[in-house]
Amino acid sequence: MDWMEYEFPCLYCGDRERPRTAEHVLQKGLGAEMILPEDVCDECNTKVFSPLDGDLIRYVRTIAYCDHPDVRVTRTFLQEGHPLVLQDGAWISVRVERNTRWVILPQIVFLGGGRLQVSLDTSAGKDAAVALLANMQKELAEPSTLNPLKTTIVDNRQSEVAIQPALIRSAPRKYCVRAHTREAADEVAADVATGRLLANLKSLSAADDRTYERPGVLTTLSVNLGHIERAVAKVALNFICKIAGPGTARNPAFDGLRAFALLPILDGKNEFVMKCDRAEADNASFLSKLAVEGHHSLALLSAGDIPCVFLALYGRPFMLVRLTSGPAPGVLPQNPAVVALFDYRNKTHEIVSATDAPLAFIRRFFVRPSDDGRPNEVR
Repeated sequence: MDWMEYEFPCLYCGDRERPRTAEHVLQKGLGAEMILPEDVCDECNTKVFSPLDGDLIRYVRTIAYCDHPDVRVTRTFLQEGHPLVLQDGAWISVRVERNTRWVILPQIVFLGGGRLQVSLDTSAGKDAAVALLANMQKELAEPSTLNPLKTTIVDNRQSEVAIQPALIRSAPRKYCVRAHTREAADEVAADVATGRLLANLKSLSAADDRTYERPGVLTTLSVNLGHIERAVAKVALNFICKIAGPGTARNPAFDGLRAFALLPILDGKNEFVMKCDRAEADNASFLSKLAVEGHHSLALLSAGDIPCVFLALYGRPFMLVRLTSGPAPGVLPQNPAVVALFDYRNKTHEIVSATDAPLAFIRRFFVRPSDDGRPNEVR
């Protein structure tokens, strides 16, 4: 598509020539499907915001909402930064459960010089491990029936030890390749496709059977709060673009927020994104009324002449975004109140406006239903 066909420049960088990609208003990884079809260029979307979105989703799932019943991430694959090295120097991948006990994923590690090491979990008994190895041999004998191999590239510089290529079984007929270069990954994939790997696997002798104790695993979770805040700032501006229109979203009054989302913070100051205080989770707070069970909420509000966007995840207040660094009268309608509710289970959404449907707005957020489901009390 020629750049002149775009009615508006990129919402963030202002470019008019680069192609556009559909941008999710709220991150797709949170179960949201509201999009901006062509307001954000592919450079901003993929190179700038995708890493920020990934950090936000990981933070939400593993830290902020890890105890929520609808957050189903129960384990972490250690692929980089947390090498688990056996006594002979093999670097293996493990699955870590919430109780911090690790489980060895069935895997074949390529040690170099034509040497292989098979690592299996023997906690269920040696017979079960031998049966699992037999299943792997049977699956690898028919490479055309395997699911497409997935690849993880791990930079050796991120570990104090050499990271050998490996073929890891995640489920029946599902394997992924771990390697430090694309070339090494392609070599493993070729060994699988041609059957060379199966031939080498059959040559393993019983003398290679060794058992290791299973110690505890200590991991460190690190969070770049700047990335989290920038990802939320981007959500807020996307929401303005969707609700108030692309022309309004490009108002110079939002340039500070735009720059905050687009560029790393150099001076460490953040005047836009604020984490909601615990008190906001109390039923008596105004913002808590906009947080609806089973939904994520995005609400456009006004604090005096400063427009704000409130974000609640999984029915709990999360963050509040000031859209401007100071009063900006006239940029948005006076005292706006528009809420988008995202049903993350069904991946649907609805928009409720206090201006367009004031009674529906009040009933949706401020009327407590009675025991028989009928509204009977204003909260």
